[in-house]
Amino acid sequence: MPQHVVDQWNKLAENLSALNLADEAQRKAKVKELQELIQGHGIPSNLRKKAWTAFAGTTESKSKFPSDYYQSLVKDINVKGSPDVLDQIDKDIKRTFPDCSKFREEEEKMLERVLKAFSIHNPSVGYAQSMNFVCAILLIVLEDEEDAFWVMVHIVEHILTGYYLSNLIGCQIDQKVVESLVEKHLPKLHKHFEETGLALSLVTIPWLLCIYLLALPMEVAIVVLDNVLYRGRYVIILTCLAILQMNENVIFQTKEGTNIAILLKDITTHTFDKSSLLKAIFSWSNIKESEIQNLATKFREELIKANFERVKQSEIYSLQRSTKLTRKELETLYSEFTKLAKRENAQEYTNTGYIQYQDFAQILPSVLPKFGKNDVELKHLWSTFDANKDQKLDYKELTIGLSTLYRCSSEKKLQFCFDVYDINKNGRLEKEELRAILFSAKQTLKLPFNLDKTVVKTFATLDKDKDGFISFGEFKQVLLVEPSLLQFFLPPEPVSYTHLTLPTKRI
Repeated sequence: MPQHVVDQWNKLAENLSALNLADEAQRKAKVKELQELIQGHGIPSNLRKKAWTAFAGTTESKSKFPSDYYQSLVKDINVKGSPDVLDQIDKDIKRTFPDCSKFREEEEKMLERVLKAFSIHNPSVGYAQSMNFVCAILLIVLEDEEDAFWVMVHIVEHILTGYYLSNLIGCQIDQKVVESLVEKHLPKLHKHFEETGLALSLVTIPWLLCIYLLALPMEVAIVVLDNVLYRGRYVIILTCLAILQMNENVIFQTKEGTNIAILLKDITTHTFDKSSLLKAIFSWSNIKESEIQNLATKFREELIKANFERVKQSEIYSLQRSTKLTRKELETLYSEFTKLAKRENAQEYTNTGYIQYQDFAQILPSVLPKFGKNDVELKHLWSTFDANKDQKLDYKELTIGLSTLYRCSSEKKLQFCFDVYDINKNGRLEKEELRAILFSAKQTLKLPFNLDKTVVKTFATLDKDKDGFISFGEFKQVLLVEPSLLQFFLPPEPVSYTHLTLPTKRI
């Protein structure tokens, strides 16, 4: 780096840590000199740690959490971490820059702690492959695992938003932006890709996921990351265009799409120098950030819609095979359920979402008009529908419950009712649990029997072991004791959900 550039950086460095450069308004207000320096030369290695933590707003981020927040995450890894996520991280640690002399056993241990701590900090992302390479570079540059953790948080949550969700929606969006810009600004290259059968995403998605850390020589990739931390996803998109344009001639000479992919991988990891790449990247500055943002918004809406439809068809196909509901009923239930459902990450749409107890109480009169007439019964129903006991009800759980109650055999209907009131889930009913069933039936159907006498009579007749409990086998005989209960447990006509409309208020 030329000495005059170093001198300029040294002057700027005095105030760098005091600036909240993660704030867009302050970034834009900063002197043009800073942007020109980063775009033209990157950041000097002795100032990179200070610059990266400033750009990522680590001081502000830390202030929002307890002072020992990172340490507490590390301490709770084995308690709060997802076993599947922790196992995947363990597998990827040894695969991370195995030939890098700056990344050895101690750095591997730090990488493991940071990635696992992040998976607890943001469980909706957890961990995805490529995050290990991004985090490793942060550790190499910052030489501090807590700083690496907070810069990682900034990158994943504020720059590469949605990149590492299970469906990679953020990365898919940017990939489509790249394809659109290639078609518009590099039309001959776009046509060549089509003629050779190259799916550009096979090349560019790996570039995007690891922010070019595996596509470029490390010292060049770090300079790109300087600019990504300063300008965000805008630089990631421009870098993709620059790499493709710089290799146009050799790409045109290659007539097979597979060979182009191999060629680009070989060229990018060996032949770039940072000065020529930075110049090429910012030669695309005529493409404004607003244009990229507009394209991203367009493709985000298209992808979310497509993901929603894909999840819908998958769920309905599965439930057609495992329930007694018709496809039309399943589609109607799905449509109504998703209006009310919540999601851990609204962008992702990789599942149907869920409703909570208060939502269940709100929709119950529409889906189960004869049940849940009192708080006790409502809670019993909720507990039985909530098959995995996570205090959330997804579309599958709701649908299976409804199908069991209204479409399955008499045996399964009775088993479901039994499970609803088997509070202790020990496979038998105590006297008070049986009383709750009979009370609900009496209240719902306005049956004339005497509640106390029926409870006593039922136990006297069915509790053959005289142990104070009724098993399911004994419970099935309850209809012989009180035949009027038949219409409560076994509704004569199935309910149709073909024209169902649920309340749409979100709670």
